[in-house]
Amino acid sequence: AAGLVVLLRRAGLAHRGGHVGHGERPAAEQFFRKAIAGYEQQPRSAATLNNQGLACLNVYSLSSDPRDRARGVELLQEAVALAPGDSILLLNVSSVLLNEAVREQFGDVVRFDLTGGSPALSDLYHLYDGEAQREVVMNKLRNSELMKRALAHLEKTLLLAPKNPAGYHLAHAAYSTFHDEARLIELRDRLKQAGLDH
Repeated sequence: AAGLVVLLRRAGLAHRGGHVGHGERPAAEQFFRKAIAGYEQQPRSAATLNNQGLACLNVYSLSSDPRDRARGVELLQEAVALAPGDSILLLNVSSVLLNEAVREQFGDVVRFDLTGGSPALSDLYHLYDGEAQREVVMNKLRNSELMKRALAHLEKTLLLAPKNPAGYHLAHAAYSTFHDEARLIELRDRLKQAGLDH
């Protein structure tokens, strides 16, 4: 386990170097892949699956190989299945599934694979011009099974961890995207109740 920590720290450093153009992307990918291999040797647990899944997603951001992304998403969902009451795992998978819903519905319009990055709800603003087009885009996303699953996990996260601001940030982004005033008011009230509205 200690060896994995070292590998992931090195990978994180190399990953940041790659982002600023220091030519460290191959080294970062190698470190992450070694970490993934290390997780595969550990006993199967929710925490191990979660960490392995996150490492796979980091590899995808470097490799742009959709197999790395798919494996990462699969592992995160397996982690939640093993520990459905873990708010950290639920928050991780909620965030990833929100992005995957955007990719699934609009990947034929926006080439996310060319950037190696994750799609985001904010990307949707480039896909419409006017309220009528916005409704078409939002209805398509709202009816996505991945989006429904992401929001269900997110709702559970808020119930299990009412004082974790990260859940509220993610929920605010989702409900604001859909212009869901009722949910936003409910979220505001939850923030007040949790004492996080200051």
